[in-house]
Amino acid sequence: MKKVFFIILFFFCFKIYSEDCNSLISTFDKPVSLNGGWLFQKGDNNDWKNKELDDTSWQKRSLPDAIRDPNPNVEITGYYWYRCRILFPENAKDTVHSIAINLGKIKDADEVFFNGKLIGSTGKFLPSLVSDFEKDRIYSISSDVIESGLNVLSIRIYTSTDFVGLVTIPRIGYEIEINRQNNLKEIFNITFGFVFIAMGLFFGIGSVLKSTNRSNLFFALFSISLGIYILIRSQYRYRLFTSFSLSYRTELILLMILPVLFLNFIAFYVNHPRRFYIWLFEILMGIGILFTAIFAKSTPVWEAITDILPKLLLYPLGLVIYITYRNYLKHKRKLKYIFWGIVFLAPCIILDILKALELIRFPSTSHFGFMFLLINISIQLSEEMVENYRKFISQENDLKKMEKQKTKFLVNLSSEFKFYMDNMIKIGKDLLLEPEHKQTLTRLKTMESYQALTRAVISDAVVLNQIENREYENVIEKFSIKDLIEDTIQIIETRLSQKRINKTISITYGDFEIMQSKELIYLIFYHLIENIYKYTEPEKAFQIIVKSDLKTEMEIQVIDEGPGISIYEKADLFKKFVRGANIPESIPGVGIGIPLVKSISTYLGGNLELIGAKGAGCKIIITIPT
Repeated sequence: MKKVFFIILFFFCFKIYSEDCNSLISTFDKPVSLNGGWLFQKGDNNDWKNKELDDTSWQKRSLPDAIRDPNPNVEITGYYWYRCRILFPENAKDTVHSIAINLGKIKDADEVFFNGKLIGSTGKFLPSLVSDFEKDRIYSISSDVIESGLNVLSIRIYTSTDFVGLVTIPRIGYEIEINRQNNLKEIFNITFGFVFIAMGLFFGIGSVLKSTNRSNLFFALFSISLGIYILIRSQYRYRLFTSFSLSYRTELILLMILPVLFLNFIAFYVNHPRRFYIWLFEILMGIGILFTAIFAKSTPVWEAITDILPKLLLYPLGLVIYITYRNYLKHKRKLKYIFWGIVFLAPCIILDILKALELIRFPSTSHFGFMFLLINISIQLSEEMVENYRKFISQENDLKKMEKQKTKFLVNLSSEFKFYMDNMIKIGKDLLLEPEHKQTLTRLKTMESYQALTRAVISDAVVLNQIENREYENVIEKFSIKDLIEDTIQIIETRLSQKRINKTISITYGDFEIMQSKELIYLIFYHLIENIYKYTEPEKAFQIIVKSDLKTEMEIQVIDEGPGISIYEKADLFKKFVRGANIPESIPGVGIGIPLVKSISTYLGGNLELIGAKGAGCKIIITIPT
């Protein structure tokens, strides 16, 4: 427990050196925090960026310097400038590492100059104002603009609201260290985001296949939405969106959707009647979502929404506490974990609301509260799934047979989910215990691949169900077979963290293009090749052979030197949700890969043939009309 506390403390207390403007910065080994000695001026003049400017009449400020004047007669909207003189040693231009400055978040747009030269900007100024107040401003300072002795940093800011200033103390240092520290503070949010999404996907599948209570579905949607919201709240937003306006509107909409989903989860979970006060809240949130999607495209509108929304969120929090209290004695066994999760979450939400209203200064705590809550709910729902399973085995034989495949699928799915979650948790622990490890970004990408694998399971199940029910909408397009195979192998090697050397790809004419369903052909190659990577030794060779006469048909051969398939396994190979008896539990899978390939082959009017024996490798031949 002590170790976790000190790790958390580390993220809020980076060790940095503190200096004022006009001071000599002799080394950049540690980022230097520029606290005092700043010069401030309201207004706008292009000459204010110049190093030689006479700024003796400017106001002196210390940072952080956030200005919000409640007096409606005080006009804050407009341009502001900050200037800071910095003294560099004579060898500053000769450093082998690039230097950067981190200004944190600025509202709304900014331009930053070093010795009069533009080194970076975010957003756009009038007349075409483009706001972005969530991006961390990290700007490189080229050695070409650095001078020995006196240097001047000038910051031009435009705000369209009643808030302006630098809320973060700027830090200057080696760019690699500035970026590393900035990435480290995002680890908690990104880790929690991926874990919440994976948790939601798991219970979402379970709710569709097994649950008769819609509470599981609402919990799954809540968990997925919360995971996406947390990712957007981090700098990961800029990997998900190219437009800040769209990302911020999405963030606000998710913030309105989340309480609605959780309120419905609690209501359905305890069979609480949907009274008028629930409908009233949903109508208000629906109006808010519609208004945000259509009209919320500028900072003043966003600020008006964020002023109102935290106060509205107290209403569903109160409703959840009320519903839990009213039904606790009746459903004490069902609510025992959820109750304590809500008790832990409530103060975290209240603290974050007070922070959003700028009544207190405190680090964000809601993601810790939600993690505790979701873990408690997961334990509760998992217990119910086990209880439901016990009920199934006591039912009539016919019902048992009908549910056997679904139950087997859930067992396989649970094993796969556990595999991905164990690995994601292990990566999360590694990140917490070794936050400065050089493989931090690689670990985050690995975590992202595990979450992508969970999504792929759902996608495969949907396609298989659509094909079986004759509901699949086939889209024909022209594509290159060679490109498709190479892209598929690259995806598999990234997701499974494997790199196979002994592979041979042979294609008629070297390559050719066909008119066919690219999605279905990709799924054929993906599952056949993925099985090789999962069930054969890395040093074993495999071949992919594609033959075509370009007129009537295409033949796909996938040959491996793996353990082969016994005569007994062949009989069950094409059955859904069935896996080999000797497959280790450490290898994830749900048993729909080969059945899906078989169904696709039949759907496309083709044929699948399996050739192999125990210990003699395996050869799969698929013939598809073109």
